[in-house]
Amino acid sequence: MSAGALESKLEAAQQGRCSASELFEELLASQIIVLLDKPIDDDGRWDATARPLTLHSPNGFAVMAIFTTHEKAAPWVQQAPAHVHALFVDFAWIVRGLAPQVGLVINPGDVLGLELQPETAQKLAVAARQLPTA
Repeated sequence: MSAGALESKLEAAQQGRCSASELFEELLASQIIVLLDKPIDDDGRWDATARPLTLHSPNGFAVMAIFTTHEKAAPWVQQAPAHVHALFVDFAWIVRGLAPQVGLVINPGDVLGLELQPETAQKLAVAARQLPTA
C-alpha cells in the first residue's frame, strides 16, 4: 500500500472514522521507513548489530519509531544523528522481529502520528507472522 493510503487511514482513525482493526490491516499491508544506525549492505543483508531509532514514550516504555514518508523521517535524522540510514521495508517484516517490551510510534511528533503500546504491537507481530512471506 502507498504512504498516502496509510496516512489517510491514520487520519481516519484519529478522527474516529475507522476502527483500530481497519488501521492495523492497512499497516500490515504497508511499507514504512525505519531509521537505522548502520547501513544495509549492498547485497541487502541486515547487519545484526544495526539498531532502529528507539524513543522513550512518556507512558513509560520504549517505542521503535517508524515513518510513513522520507519527509516525516527527515527531522529525526537531525535530532538523532546516529540514525541516518533509512530502510524502506514492509511493516509486517519489521514488526515480526519487535521485542515484546517495545511499542511503536508512527511519525513521532507529527500531526499524523500514533503510539502503540507494546501489547498492541505484539498483537500486530502475531498477525504479521501469520501472513504469507515472499
